Amino acid sequence: MKGFIYETKNSLSRIICRSSDHFGYVESLVPVFTGIPGIKLGLAKPGGAFLYWTDIPFKEAALVSVVRILVIGFMFGNLFSILYSSGWRCA
Repeated sequence: MKGFIYETKNSLSRIICRSSDHFGYVESLVPVFTGIPGIKLGLAKPGGAFLYWTDIPFKEAALVSVVRILVIGFMFGNLFSILYSSGWRCA
């Protein structure tokens, strides 16, 4: 039973990560006309918030968020978009 629960949580993490990637792709297609450069809609963020809300351990939810940021950043952005999305300061 313990293996089944682990595989279910692992599958849920994978599904959320992949759906966040798809939402990130849709987000890259939608232009946002504001005065702030680099701003996006944030369609992929509810997936990570959902993982923090469920009974997934914090480390796995944080890993999904990091993977989401890296994959979307490398596919549709650049290094600065990755740093901006992850909340790091680049001085």
